[in-house]
Amino acid sequence: MQNQQLHHALAAKLQASFDHILNNPDLRAPKDDLLIINTLKAQGISQYGVWKTRRIHAWQCTCNPFRALRPERSSKAPFSGLKQPFNDDAFHFSKAFLRAEILSTETFEETDLQIMYQKFPFAPYHLLIVIDAAQKKAQFLDEKTHQMIWNLALHIETHISGFGLSYNSLGAGASVNQLHIHGFINQDSFAIEQNSWAHNGGRENYPLAVERFRSARAAWEKINQFHTLKQAYNLLYRAGVCYLIPRKPQGSVTSAKWLGNMSWYEACGNFNLSEEDYFTRLNSNDIYSALKEYSV
Repeated sequence: MQNQQLHHALAAKLQASFDHILNNPDLRAPKDDLLIINTLKAQGISQYGVWKTRRIHAWQCTCNPFRALRPERSSKAPFSGLKQPFNDDAFHFSKAFLRAEILSTETFEETDLQIMYQKFPFAPYHLLIVIDAAQKKAQFLDEKTHQMIWNLALHIETHISGFGLSYNSLGAGASVNQLHIHGFINQDSFAIEQNSWAHNGGRENYPLAVERFRSARAAWEKINQFHTLKQAYNLLYRAGVCYLIPRKPQGSVTSAKWLGNMSWYEACGNFNLSEEDYFTRLNSNDIYSALKEYSV
């Protein structure tokens, strides 16, 4: 869905796979997958074509209806603090039925990284990276992990231009309470990275209270303050840079229905829209105002 050439090349195989699902009365799959498969059986797959993108001032919008099929899980739960105990009975990335979705296991700076297929991507070349998956850590950042993420972004950027990492705290779009980050490759700048904003040395105020850090230590000091204050936040890591975005927690803003539950991607100025109507008619003021409602 992210590449017209690939979509064309794989169209026949995708249709053959879908036909196999349609004609298989004994299909077995986890509950979440069956719900999505049944939706696809009813709708068909022809409407899930290549993403459409549209630049609106600093913002980028993508028409991505497949994303709407994603289970919301914790991303819709009322905010009750940044640190919640890991719940083995809830959905998490160490479930046995998800092993087939593990693309690779790596070690970086003595940290185990479980790289997972992202079934509902919203960023280019989107990956999930689970940190020390076997230890089943809750989604709560510590200084060692923050430094590792900073170094990982620096390391991979030397091999893959445009690589970056991101993090959602609980209450800020994290859908699973297991320590994980998002990986992506985006050659273009996100809106939040543009030089016109005050946090990058420009004159315009970004609608959210962003801080940009060029030191991992300085970024951690502020993150740790947010932990003390129980302040929900999103993070964007690029090579040698960390953007820290405090925001109102999920569920506290209800007016911009098209925005849904804002995560790091929307906080950085890029938007996935499942409905064509919103994709075509949103303007820059709509977007700025919706983000501004999350400002603290």
